[in-house]
Amino acid sequence: MLSELCDGGVDVDVRIGRLDDASGSEVVGDSADEPVGGFYVKDTGSGIPPENREEVFDYNYTASDGTGFGLAIVQEIVKAHGWEITVTDGTTGGAQFEIRRTEGASTDDRQ
Repeated sequence: MLSELCDGGVDVDVRIGRLDDASGSEVVGDSADEPVGGFYVKDTGSGIPPENREEVFDYNYTASDGTGFGLAIVQEIVKAHGWEITVTDGTTGGAQFEIRRTEGASTDDRQ
């Protein structure tokens, strides 16, 4: 699933990290005792233009020779677990996908 989020080629770095509950900002450090508001997957690729950020999750949307199924399937899996996914600019360029717990989703759901 994570490879579908960042498929920018061999010259692209991919980073995965935690988001905190309150602000959605990146968590620095490794404290397993603190609640996690979600996580991000970001890359150093060319990014996704703001006008395309909603439609990248549509079936058959592709910016290359792909099938257009990948991110649509990722979104379905995320929603099935009571989470949501959005895409923004990465802090160092590229795209950043943010996966967050929705209201009412259990903090003990670690699937």
